[in-house]
Amino acid sequence: MTHTEHVRSARLRQALYTSIVALMLAPLAHALDDEFKIWSEDPKLSWQDFHKRPPERSATAALSWVGLDVSGMCIDGEFRFEVMAFFDRDSSWVRKVKHVDKLLRHEQGHFDIAEIAARQLRKALAHIPRPCDDIPRMQEQMKTLTRENKLWLNQEQLEYDIQTKHGTDRKKQKKWEERIRKRLQELEAYK
Repeated sequence: MTHTEHVRSARLRQALYTSIVALMLAPLAHALDDEFKIWSEDPKLSWQDFHKRPPERSATAALSWVGLDVSGMCIDGEFRFEVMAFFDRDSSWVRKVKHVDKLLRHEQGHFDIAEIAARQLRKALAHIPRPCDDIPRMQEQMKTLTRENKLWLNQEQLEYDIQTKHGTDRKKQKKWEERIRKRLQELEAYK
């Protein structure tokens, strides 16, 4: 077998392997789609996204479980990454009597803050060298930036709830909605 035939054969095997893996993961992707909602401008959260039964002894009206999924791999000699803000439907809940628009807007704010964190992390990762010849160093940088970003996300979520009194202070809620909207706009390039 010539070198060209060997390379062509290897590419064909890789394409076939990728196709088989994609077919195997399709049902898994659908299951994950049911459990997790990836942030997008539209559609926004709806009450149908809150799957978990609320705890009996909680004064809280709703709980949004949001987070970041960060992954990376080497492709053509360059380390590429993906950062997604997600909403965990199976861990999020709302009390039936509390289905009001202002509460849903507040919960959407939590999800939007997670997207801000995702965009900030994408921006930070985009500005570091990413050669694949030093994977441990690359992974360490990625881990450090992710850890710092998740700390920021947790603090921002806490501040959001404290300042808006969990969405019940209308004036503060409006200010936060504007702050979130502006920040998403500022980071539009990292969407």
